[in-house]
Amino acid sequence: MSAPIATSADGVGSRLLPVFAGRFALVTSAHGWAGRLLARRLGLPTTRSGHASGSLEIEAGECEEQWIRTFGTRTWRSTLTSGTNATLVEFAGPVRLHFALRLDERRQTRMTLSNVSIGAVPTPIARWLRIDGLIGTDATTTVTVQVPGGRCVYTAVPRFDGAPTGVVTR
Repeated sequence: MSAPIATSADGVGSRLLPVFAGRFALVTSAHGWAGRLLARRLGLPTTRSGHASGSLEIEAGECEEQWIRTFGTRTWRSTLTSGTNATLVEFAGPVRLHFALRLDERRQTRMTLSNVSIGAVPTPIARWLRIDGLIGTDATTTVTVQVPGGRCVYTAVPRFDGAPTGVVTR
């Protein structure tokens, strides 16, 4: 890995989504037994309303980005790449999450899970797993993960406090 492409109080953005690497505050909620299980798996508070901190590091390559997310004490890595027809594909191990992207009337980015595959094999998982994201013009991001039995919602608010951003290129 090479040196960071930039560091600034305002953070450095992803090339694929209007978000910034760095630290953020999390406001979370988990509803139902499945929502609490999802929150626990993500490293978020499992209560109806909670607060936590997190960070995002982005390793930007030519055609893809490695995202390293930390929520509380849990860290995970995934690869994001641009798909066809305004889509984004996130690779988490063999699982591929396909998201449809669109800008709404307020210039906010909306992303909706459209398909889940394991390798190149489509699965019916998207029939019962719903993931919706909203990225505001200030890079505040709200993600709702809903399954039968509950939902988990988290809002990540960027903290532009002058800390290094964590964006690097390969």
